[in-house]
Amino acid sequence: MQKRRQLALLMLGVLVSTTTNADDSAISYSYLSGGANYDKNGWNRPLAEFFKNGIGPIGNSLTHQTLTPKSSSLGGYLHGSYALDDNLFLEAKLRYLGGRKNGYFVGVGYHLAVADNADFYVTGGISQPDLPNKVQLNQQGKVLVQGYPGSVASELMSVKVGEITDYMLQAVGPEVIERVQVSLRLMGLVKPKSYQITVGEWMTDNNFDPNDVVNQWTEVIKSNLPLKKTIDDSEISLKSQLAPTLEVGYRINFNDQLAARVAYRGSYDSVRMQGKLFNPINGKTTAIDCKKRGLSHEGTLEATYAFTPNLMAEAGYTISQMFKIDTIKPKIGHQYTVGLRYAF
Repeated sequence: MQKRRQLALLMLGVLVSTTTNADDSAISYSYLSGGANYDKNGWNRPLAEFFKNGIGPIGNSLTHQTLTPKSSSLGGYLHGSYALDDNLFLEAKLRYLGGRKNGYFVGVGYHLAVADNADFYVTGGISQPDLPNKVQLNQQGKVLVQGYPGSVASELMSVKVGEITDYMLQAVGPEVIERVQVSLRLMGLVKPKSYQITVGEWMTDNNFDPNDVVNQWTEVIKSNLPLKKTIDDSEISLKSQLAPTLEVGYRINFNDQLAARVAYRGSYDSVRMQGKLFNPINGKTTAIDCKKRGLSHEGTLEATYAFTPNLMAEAGYTISQMFKIDTIKPKIGHQYTVGLRYAF
């Protein structure tokens, strides 16, 4: 990491030092552009895993389409720049993607000519990332939790003997408790001296097969308790504050038609995650509220082709990486843009 920083500073110094011998660049910093934006984002799997981990074993069978945002989405963008005196320019960017909150950047920049046809520039300002919209599980009246009885029976193995009644009351209600407790009494399990060990430990010590008992209890629960619990209120939302942002880049005109830009952007984002996870095993809802700050990275490669001195086509590729939020670590995002630019 230290070597990379030293190399970046060295390259920056070389670029800046060459400006003393370079004429003013003819590259335009006054233009308006817009077009289509396609994003293959890194949020899909991390959000799915977050929900599954939060609701326990039952989460492994959840595949409902509202569980996570789309793995990719199509949207649009607007980009404006306006040149001021003394090599200063104003810049604004707006990005829209389906299923995501709008991302934007507003700032001021300074450019230096490193050759007659090339510029080095720096912009600073504020930005907001295009985070996913509210993500929720809404399966009420559509999909029942098919693995509920087996999960309850398996979970019972880790419950202390003295806490069986409370656990069963929370998990399945009074309809099934009596039949399960009859099974426990027949095995001789419900005795004061065994209250501090788990059901599974007691069975192992007394030569019972836990798998057979789990299967028996599963059938008891299935035959006595309608599957009336569905995942209907688990949801999370991600909110961000305005973040200080810095971008460094290099622009070059290869000829009158073809030009390119390469840039790195870093923003110090602050993201707050709020919501709730419903656990059908114990019927409880867990509240979530955490806040995390960190550095987000974004690298861009862009090319333009001029049809006339004022009108040109542009296409770009952006790779991005955001920091870990709670247990959610977004994967690397890939974004593609294509549009038109008008220089004035």
